[in-house]
Amino acid sequence: MKPILLPLTASNVCKWLFLVLTSILGTLPTQAQTITDNAFAGAIREVCPTCIDDANKLLFPATTLTSLDISNKGVSDLTGIGGFTSLKSLNCHSNKLTQLPTLPSTLTTLQCDVNQITSLPTLPAGLTTLSCSYNQLPFLPNLPNTLTALACNNNQLTNLPDLPNTLTSLTCSNNQLVALPNALPAGLKTLFCLSNKLTQLPTLPNSLATLYSQ
Repeated sequence: MKPILLPLTASNVCKWLFLVLTSILGTLPTQAQTITDNAFAGAIREVCPTCIDDANKLLFPATTLTSLDISNKGVSDLTGIGGFTSLKSLNCHSNKLTQLPTLPSTLTTLQCDVNQITSLPTLPAGLTTLSCSYNQLPFLPNLPNTLTALACNNNQLTNLPDLPNTLTSLTCSNNQLVALPNALPAGLKTLFCLSNKLTQLPTLPNSLATLYSQ
């Protein structure tokens, strides 16, 4: 069967261009995220210049980025971080953050130490490392069952949530903890719980290799 050739008219050229543009735009993010914090936008440009345009809207390369380090950049708002839909590692320590928005579901490592964060959002289900030390957190959200390392020292915590069995390292010193969870993970290897209000420790797992509690 021979292809049907349309006459070269202005109308047909417009139709052809429309089909081409529709095909191209179909590969772009369906909802372009706008970065509202100029310091955050500038930090993104340093890491990935092609990820953001002059109007601070995220571009297609942002959806493929897997690691973003914006530490010590004066960032106070992470609105738009959800546009990084393939992100696995986020390092935003030493900024001016007071809260975090909903995080990409793909995230496995979150470092948000040395800010003024007062609460954390629901954590991604596949998170393996959470470092949120030196903030103003009075409590932690539920921890994902994949977490292996938790550093939450130097906050205002009075208790800890249930710890996942996958956890091997826990640093919770310099808080206001009056007790640790009764059931510590069976595979826990490192425990730092100095400078709290603890009067006793729960039964320690046989796997524990390093303990600092005084």
